[in-house]
Amino acid sequence: MGALIFTNQTYSNTLPLILEAGLPISPALSPGPSANWSYWQYSPGVEGAQNVTETPLPNVVELIGIAAEVADYTLLWNTQFAPKYAGSRYLNGVPDNLAIPMSVWLTANGFKLIPFFVEQGLVYEGYDDFTKTPALFALQFLTPEILTYYIGITPGYFVDFHKLWVWFSETHVKGPIYSSTNVTQIDRSGEYPVVTYNTTGNEGHTQTCSRLVLAFPPTLRALTAAGLDFTPQERNVFPSVGPTDPDYGPLALLRYFNDSPISTAYSFGPSPYNETSSDTNEQVMELLVQTANSLGVGIADNEVDNITTPISVTEGDVKLFTRQDHFPHPLTDALKAGFYESYDALQGQKNTYWTSGLNRFENVESAIRSAKDLVDNVIC
Repeated sequence: MGALIFTNQTYSNTLPLILEAGLPISPALSPGPSANWSYWQYSPGVEGAQNVTETPLPNVVELIGIAAEVADYTLLWNTQFAPKYAGSRYLNGVPDNLAIPMSVWLTANGFKLIPFFVEQGLVYEGYDDFTKTPALFALQFLTPEILTYYIGITPGYFVDFHKLWVWFSETHVKGPIYSSTNVTQIDRSGEYPVVTYNTTGNEGHTQTCSRLVLAFPPTLRALTAAGLDFTPQERNVFPSVGPTDPDYGPLALLRYFNDSPISTAYSFGPSPYNETSSDTNEQVMELLVQTANSLGVGIADNEVDNITTPISVTEGDVKLFTRQDHFPHPLTDALKAGFYESYDALQGQKNTYWTSGLNRFENVESAIRSAKDLVDNVIC
């Protein structure tokens, strides 16, 4: 959400920019039951077979129960979560009951029907398995408006966010923007930070900064690649930031509309930011193709959508294959150990400031709020 879809109330800082830019907006059909999407759950069967079963739509009794749970969720979100934790930073720290996995939080609060939609919402946008994603981040993402979008009640919209930021840079940014640039060193040994970077053609440059703002998810690997001269405090904080290691299989295989000839799969293999467990591209590609073919056999065996012949997939069918650090965040143990108190304490040290989705949550709305907060309340 926010690199793909937005809603009116939740994206209150993003929507004015979209309207000012005059970009075309189109409806984004909810992946919930009202849109008649087909969800197929698959799991390994005996002797290498695949079990493929369609998730049934809720019946009338279940719909009534879902409506009641949505009302309870909305009350909890508005009265217990939003007042302290929906701001730009976690100024009050993070309590243990928000550091636990979202699935545990839902059970603890008596929810039995909406967990399906919570899980689908997190999976659809790549925000991990709700048995691992801390409740803090799931609740930050799943406002009542967003939750009801996934159920199929509230409308959502598509916009080209790349065009939005091209427009923003052309109309609101006064200084130069260097694209196709690789930062190779950040030296903060002197009074002011000095950044060394290479532009197209590998030409080297340096820039002295009165203040340095690092506006990307601060994973240890990304900071190391930028040549940051870590302080002891930074070396203590940032190893806790990273994507969740998937369990060696696809988290989702999606078509974004039913007639699409393109499927998107993600979360194959361990995180590339864990050097000790990261597989090669060749190994991950092999796993992707094997899993797709096993699923094809399962689809045919179960006659999904009347398909009776297995669909064969080769490496040539994979048109785009990349590794991304999607949704880096601190996990439960780090949150309970006071991660955000330590993170916030880094602001301003060595004239360096930190702002990204990590300050709140990894989406466009959070990035805008965090950047505004940094300028208005942190950099003085």
